[in-house]
Amino acid sequence: MGILDLRNILHSIRNVNLTDDGRILVVDHNGTTIVDSSPSYATSDNASSPSSKLINFSYLKSTKAVVHGSAGSSFETVDGMRKFVVYQPIQVGNRFWGVILIEPVSSS
Repeated sequence: MGILDLRNILHSIRNVNLTDDGRILVVDHNGTTIVDSSPSYATSDNASSPSSKLINFSYLKSTKAVVHGSAGSSFETVDGMRKFVVYQPIQVGNRFWGVILIEPVSSS
């Protein structure tokens, strides 16, 4: 049994200096977002509140890797665009969740 302070995690993630299209996700063992730094993820009037919107990212190679305990980086297509992805697992009990950083690939 554990308690996560999603509001605090989201606040910390939103303080990271990302590119305009950069995104940080925290996914559970099913590949479902627990926290998403994307402004479009916020569904409440208060953008500092965690959202209840659940988005499944299990189709990404990085998500599949991270929920199996692997860390790494790769290029992937996310929302129809080529992105650079860095992923790190987090052990939660006997399962792996993950942190995934998604950055756009420079067009130059």
